[in-house]
Order: sequence, then structure tokens, then C-alpha cells
Amino acid sequence: MRPLTVFFGFLLGTCVSVTFSLASLALIWAVLSPSNPRLAAQIPHRLGWIAASLLLTALTALSFIGQLRMRPWRRYAHLMTLGVLGAALVRWSLGR
Repeated sequence: MRPLTVFFGFLLGTCVSVTFSLASLALIWAVLSPSNPRLAAQIPHRLGWIAASLLLTALTALSFIGQLRMRPWRRYAHLMTLGVLGAALVRWSLGR
């Protein structure tokens, strides 16, 4: 197996688990938000992170499939995946 295939496989698994975790937390916060206004105020911010995580997961899946099948468009998918990953990392580090 090629190294990029392994890399995008690991990245895809990580993205899926992060997306699932964020969605689970959002569901819990939506249930608890009527009794806690601080949680209700943070839900829109968390939904933005879920949307970014879904986008990154979709692009990583596209990169992984393109790499497995050696499609000619796989390099564009790799660039988009790494671009969104870099943007998310920069945004996360600046948001702290």
C-alpha cells in the first residue's frame, strides 16, 4: 500500500471519529440547553465546527478513494483536503 493511501486512511478515520464526537456533543447540548443558557449560547459556534468537520471528512474520503483508485484528479483532492485541514488548524489555534 502506498504511503499516501495509509496517511489518508488514518486521516479519514480520525475525521470520522471527530465528526461523530462533535455531533454527539451537539445532541447532548441541544437536550441540556433549555436548562442551561450558557450551553445554548455556544451551540451556533459548535455547529460551525461540525460543518467544518463534515467538509473535511468528505474531502478526506474523496482523497482516499482517489488515491486507492489512482484517479488523475486525486492531487486536486489532496490539495483541497490539506488546505481545509490547514485552515481548520489555524482557526482552532487562533480561537483559543
